[in-house]
Amino acid sequence: MVVDVRSAVAGSADYQVTVADVKAWEERYGRIPPAAMVVAWTGWSARWDDPARYRNVRDGLYHFPGVSGECAEWLVANRDVNGVGIDALSLDAGLSETFPAHHAVLGSGRWIVENLANLDELPPSGAWIVVAPMKHAGGSGGPARVFSFSQ
Repeated sequence: MVVDVRSAVAGSADYQVTVADVKAWEERYGRIPPAAMVVAWTGWSARWDDPARYRNVRDGLYHFPGVSGECAEWLVANRDVNGVGIDALSLDAGLSETFPAHHAVLGSGRWIVENLANLDELPPSGAWIVVAPMKHAGGSGGPARVFSFSQ
């Protein structure tokens, strides 16, 4: 499920995906099925080739979009998703100090995929997404190969 919030992010680099955004997606494409991966398409990956613009630090603070803690909790509790992804630096917005989306998703035994690319090539619904993490030890995260299939 690819939730397109690019227009909201164009208005605010600090935008956080909301439950209302997801419900609007469902109004158009149908209810998110259990075990799905929900991906926030913010358009942020277009900045990847310029590291300073991708991190977007101003006055010592990061400014990039994320998923609100409320939305992450709702996805886990009400849609039983397996994972949540985003095309930005982190699932939580850059200004976050408490990382509620991370706690909601990871704390429930689900997974997060960040820094996704080429979301423009996915349909809003119906793609199969494969996340193949690399083995590592002692880290809080690690690289993964992520690819999709759609009809």
